[in-house]
Amino acid sequence: MIWIYQQYSGEIYHDTKLIGYGWSSQGIYKNNPASEGCIILNRDIRREILLSHDTDLVVE
Repeated sequence: MIWIYQQYSGEIYHDTKLIGYGWSSQGIYKNNPASEGCIILNRDIRREILLSHDTDLVVE
């Protein structure tokens, strides 16, 4: 069971099944491909995201 989030399209897959769409930020950065690869500088938020997943997460 692997979750895959494709940053460039916002697509979220569970194994190979498309589940829905996400976004890569908020405000002017929301769904903006130019914002792809931006680093989350706030350590607490980054840690919360990483700890919130109980299965494998792959970000492409």
